[in-house]
Amino acid sequence: MNLYVTGGGTGGHVTPGLAIARYVMEHEPGSTVRFAGTERGIESRLVPREGYPLDRIEIIGLSRKLTPQGLAHNVKAAYLTVTAVARAKKLLRAAKPDVVLGCGGYVSYPIVKAAQQMKIPTVLLEVNALPGKVTQQLAPHADRVLVCFEQTRALLGERENIRLTGAPVRPEILEADRKKARARYGLSEGDKLVVSFWGSMGALYMNRHMAGMLALEAQEGTTFRHVHASGAAAAKWLPEEVQKKGVNLAEHPNIEL
Repeated sequence: MNLYVTGGGTGGHVTPGLAIARYVMEHEPGSTVRFAGTERGIESRLVPREGYPLDRIEIIGLSRKLTPQGLAHNVKAAYLTVTAVARAKKLLRAAKPDVVLGCGGYVSYPIVKAAQQMKIPTVLLEVNALPGKVTQQLAPHADRVLVCFEQTRALLGERENIRLTGAPVRPEILEADRKKARARYGLSEGDKLVVSFWGSMGALYMNRHMAGMLALEAQEGTTFRHVHASGAAAAKWLPEEVQKKGVNLAEHPNIEL
């Protein structure tokens, strides 16, 4: 199988595509997988790290601000979308995929749209309960739309091409050895571990609130180990925000940021 995957902007649009890519490579001998994304998105780091080639496309999302700057931004976005579809057709002619998989994010629109115009089979993966604008626009002409929630099917019009599959998960998560994982963190079977993390556009908002929670945990004392995955950006300022609340995380080894 020759699979072409597109999606980006956030990890939620990239990691499911990587999980599917790995599954295809392991279960379909002789397959090839290629990705398309932007230069700025998280896909520009995650995809090459996994060893897959990444084609770059310049495209930006729409602004919802009704200001001169917002309108100018949207004019540029519309222009880039048109040119991106033309660019996508060139990439698809070179890649010759058997199927194109769109995992969401504005970068997936021109690739999937070009594939549909070229009569290449297309599959959309929507892991969110509320389908994004890209999924809504492309779903009517997709060969399959894979969703994770029944309500998503209803929001997309109960089309015949929709299948409830759930979200793909990487094998190392499914096959994690509990004892080895607990030993890595120095935990006995009786110890409790809490892991917290946020994703996508809500991560910044929630990380700001995590400063107060981490400070409260430290001040009150906890009987459990807490590991909070903040993301690379928040890791630079979150310890300082906790410090402003009178807590030095270095003095609380049971809390790991």
